[in-house]
Amino acid sequence: IRQLVSVDEGIKGALCTVMTELDLWNVIRDRVLSIRDFPNSVRRAMARHGLHRSHVLPWELTGDPARPVRPPPRRSFAGLNTHDIPPFAAWWERTDPRTRRALTAFLRRRGRLDRGGGRAGPDAGEALAALLDELAASPAREVMVNLEDLWLETRPQNVPGTTDAYPNWRRKARHSLEELRGMPRVVDTLRRIDAARTGTSPS
Repeated sequence: IRQLVSVDEGIKGALCTVMTELDLWNVIRDRVLSIRDFPNSVRRAMARHGLHRSHVLPWELTGDPARPVRPPPRRSFAGLNTHDIPPFAAWWERTDPRTRRALTAFLRRRGRLDRGGGRAGPDAGEALAALLDELAASPAREVMVNLEDLWLETRPQNVPGTTDAYPNWRRKARHSLEELRGMPRVVDTLRRIDAARTGTSPS
């Protein structure tokens, strides 16, 4: 993978990734996560070599209320965010209301949410559980879960474009791994995901 960094007035550091088919095969001989904006030629090369792509919810929104999000392909690692995207609870609360309504209707059609009984819509916790259930039932090769999403953290670990203005990668998690084992919401969500991925019943 060859990376070129260009800097000009008004752009602190624009990263351009140049990846040829030869780079793909020589540098990476197993599986790889791809960023969203790879050109189609790279996507085709990845498919030929059996490399996997990423499928990240905000990048897969279509704007079509009837089909608001693209389904994860089989050769993908699917998740709700990345280190450069706000945690799910913050993203859900800040995202466009039309997007929330479209995703809510989609999840209700899929049986992941109840009909609401006149409620305005699901809260962040309900939407998180429903979307993770949807990803877990998909053909994606792997499902990635940000542990901080499971307790609805709103503070990001990283804010792109900042240095001293935010403690990137230095903020400690609100809960320890030991504490997670005693949190029913976290344990139940992970058990459901595991059951969906392995074809077993949650225990």
